[in-house]
Amino acid sequence: GARVGLSVNPTDPLKEASEFLDRLDMFLVLGVQPGFGGQRMASNTTTRIQEMRKRVDDGGYNVIIAVDGGVNANTIPALLAAGADCLIMGTAIFQAESLKDFIMQVKCGMMIVPSTDGQSIIR
Repeated sequence: GARVGLSVNPTDPLKEASEFLDRLDMFLVLGVQPGFGGQRMASNTTTRIQEMRKRVDDGGYNVIIAVDGGVNANTIPALLAAGADCLIMGTAIFQAESLKDFIMQVKCGMMIVPSTDGQSIIR
């Protein structure tokens, strides 16, 4: 069946969007302003993911937190540590010189994630 999701731009307030968590299957945090690929991720993206993770967990909601925009092999560890469940990539994949090498790099980035105390944990 159909699923329900909501996305927020980097400058949209999260408080108002949080009021819909009880009706959502997915909450998409956009790391860039929509319009074109290849933008650098907004500096507040991980903080926004952490905030939404806390709201989802504290409320006991079964909501997937996704992020799109600026996701690449270098940003993955911080996004996962912040609480993202789903990572959406476009430009990073299509601009990779070797898709095979890029996928291996992404998988490695998903396995070693910095924890909140500065230590690295292995998934």
